[in-house]
Amino acid sequence: MMLIDVLLPVFAIILVGYLLARLKILGTEAASGMNSFVYFVSFPALLFVVVAKTPPAQIFYWPFFGTWVGGLAIVYTLTAIASLSFYRDGLANLGMRGLNTTCASTAFIGIPLCTAAFGMDAALPAVLATALLAIFGLSASILLIETERNTRGRTIAIVAGIAKALAKNPLMIGSAAGIVFSLSGLQLPGAAVRLCEIVGGAAIPCSLVTLGMFFAGRSVAEGIGEVSWLTLLK
Repeated sequence: MMLIDVLLPVFAIILVGYLLARLKILGTEAASGMNSFVYFVSFPALLFVVVAKTPPAQIFYWPFFGTWVGGLAIVYTLTAIASLSFYRDGLANLGMRGLNTTCASTAFIGIPLCTAAFGMDAALPAVLATALLAIFGLSASILLIETERNTRGRTIAIVAGIAKALAKNPLMIGSAAGIVFSLSGLQLPGAAVRLCEIVGGAAIPCSLVTLGMFFAGRSVAEGIGEVSWLTLLK
């Protein structure tokens, strides 16, 4: 019964977003605006307050880091082997397949499910997984894509560009700021905590609505063959 109580509201909100788009109550501009708010404001605030309130020993829990990153590496490697064996269509497509199989919905789905089931304090694993996913999975795919696009071997420039992109990523900024504050040993003022929780709390319903709007108007059957084995690996 608890499983239904947790899952039903989450997927009901996704359905609401889908219906809003299908019925043309909200259009692409609304979805774009909500997505930008979530990405640049709401999620960074949520990530910051969750991490900042957590003791450093809980943040740097190395068994979790190793298990999560190891899982990403294994699945990415299997995807690369399959791509090179059956498709042989370049590093860029390999990178996109690797991103598809390793890019879990830790932010848009993971955080809402964790908080719905166990409260806001349980969001930390999903928050850390989101940050690690950006650092490793996303970086690996960008590296492969940019390597194919830049045939002159500008590896250092590519790596520097990835590092710069990560440093400017709002989700990374929110997580990093939270880690710095946690390491400082300072206590967040009550007003700051409340502000971040209010702004960050909007991330969950808004992200689920935009996710539902994203599905509207897209064919489920398109590319079903390739999507099926990618989903199986994922």
